[in-house]
Amino acid sequence: MTAHAFLDAFLQPIHVDKEKYVSSSKNSFTDVPSSGVKPSDIYKSSLAALNRSIKHKSRAPGLVFENASLMNSTEPHTPGFMKPHICCHTRKTLDSVHIDAAPSSRAELGHAELFVEVRADATRDFFVGPPPDASHEELRTHDFFKHFQNSELKRRAERAFGQHIAYAMETQARQHRSFDILVHPQLLSEIVLRRLAFASASERGHDVSVEMATPMEELRFLDVVAKYVQDQLDITEEDIPSAVAEQYQQGCVMAVRVLVEDCTSVPSTSPPVVDHCLVSRPITSPLHLVGRATRGEQEGTVVAEPQAAGVRNVPELVAQSEVYQQFIDHGEERSISPVQHTETRISVSTHIGYRLVLGTVDWPVRRLKGTNKLLHAAYDVFQAMRDASSKTSRLHRDISIGNTILVKEPGRDIRQGYLIDWETPSRCGSEGHSIDRSRTGTWKFMPAKVLFTPALPHTLEDDMESLLYVVLYCSLLYVPHNLGGESTHTIIHEFFGECVFLDDEQRGGYGKTTKRATLTLTTHITFNNPDLQKRLDDVRDIHGPHSVSAAEAARLWKNPGNLDAFWRDYLATHVLARADRVENKLPDPETLRRKLERCLPPPPHTLLTTRTRHSL
Repeated sequence: MTAHAFLDAFLQPIHVDKEKYVSSSKNSFTDVPSSGVKPSDIYKSSLAALNRSIKHKSRAPGLVFENASLMNSTEPHTPGFMKPHICCHTRKTLDSVHIDAAPSSRAELGHAELFVEVRADATRDFFVGPPPDASHEELRTHDFFKHFQNSELKRRAERAFGQHIAYAMETQARQHRSFDILVHPQLLSEIVLRRLAFASASERGHDVSVEMATPMEELRFLDVVAKYVQDQLDITEEDIPSAVAEQYQQGCVMAVRVLVEDCTSVPSTSPPVVDHCLVSRPITSPLHLVGRATRGEQEGTVVAEPQAAGVRNVPELVAQSEVYQQFIDHGEERSISPVQHTETRISVSTHIGYRLVLGTVDWPVRRLKGTNKLLHAAYDVFQAMRDASSKTSRLHRDISIGNTILVKEPGRDIRQGYLIDWETPSRCGSEGHSIDRSRTGTWKFMPAKVLFTPALPHTLEDDMESLLYVVLYCSLLYVPHNLGGESTHTIIHEFFGECVFLDDEQRGGYGKTTKRATLTLTTHITFNNPDLQKRLDDVRDIHGPHSVSAAEAARLWKNPGNLDAFWRDYLATHVLARADRVENKLPDPETLRRKLERCLPPPPHTLLTTRTRHSL
């Protein structure tokens, strides 16, 4: 597809009565050099040309081009922190861009209509388009990424590619949506800029169901967040502003339209109504350009079923809806616009946006104050796992720190633990095995069996094992013990993050499986709290007692009632520390790499020759 054809498909031509507001493309970029010593030699003159206006005419009416590199981060050469040289914004959103001036922020990408990354010389551009006269087959098989024999050039090319992907991911996460300008200035000036300037928000790829909150809505949001923080957290008056800042950022409150249905029945029988939800922070950026989105059932439907079945300690479902360009009346047929794509080897599928609103507002496990809250919250999560398995025949399959939250409930002295993120559960069959055989979860907390043999089905006892690792991991980070920072880092690295590649498949779990590793952990880690130490040792014995055969140990662990009885009795008979939290500092990675690492016992001898790559 040629540049003209792509742009015609991407942006519709502007109406003839708008032409009078647009400058001619003739000599638009004559002042832009074809090359330079550094990128600024090019993008400074490019900015002047892009923003040039004469009387009532401009290159792109209503759009402003800014030097984003002037607001660069503290790590300007690190993917994930880098910013493009030029960002294009509408005049309407420009003030919002300037509100957040924090060096670590990339808020400008949340409002960018397009971005430009400049190379000082064409020879440093690692991406090449097909020739203008390429055949259909050549277009179909063209690889725009250059191939290099030189390893250093290949590394630089991959870095540049990753940089562009990072920009695209940040833009897509925050928004809800090759040609030479010296040779063909009309392509940029007459087609891209003028069409972009007069295109609607929907035509520019924005989700029109998301908009900036009004000043009154923002004040209301701030008031609700401040009151909730005061109610939920046991903090001093001076700490409240920083806690509020975790949930609110000035000028960054969005009003999101959601179709709210009756969530008490599955499926809902009441007509949906459009409601507005206000959101601000926290904001997360995806690690991959393409993710699994929602696989199979939508998460809200999965949450609604255990909620209706009486499963304890799962979040309350408020609303869920698919996201279309226009919200329509109940019962009216929805239409999906076709997805535009070019003739490449990439398979393009049509996806429908999905929006989920939960009523259980949480605080992460990292805010726990002591052993008491850790073990009670973990027991609450255990109850959610058991109930989901027995009452709905579902396995969560991603028990982790990120999916365990703490909520202060009325009339309860200790914060309640909730199990969230029901995105990847699986139904289980009569034998208790997951029907979905795909391996999923958070690597650190996956059970050893699943890590080592991905094809095996998941079971409730696998989720129970993951919960043990969550408790141990939190204990290593937030509870006093005898290990220093480097030793703690080594255990976390080797026991939780270790992996190898066998037959191009990532596997792990050796440290969790071998008795030598388990004994190393329990022998050399001494927690200051003797009650916690005994609890970890006793649960280790329930999971894999050394005094019985492997078959007998598996039989004992298979019955969750054994762990439940022990845990319930333990909490009833022990007075646990409420405020023994510490921040066990881990060494800086650069410092650690310069030291001789003290490793755990190696995995079995047959795997010692396998190339390993550790993942944290």
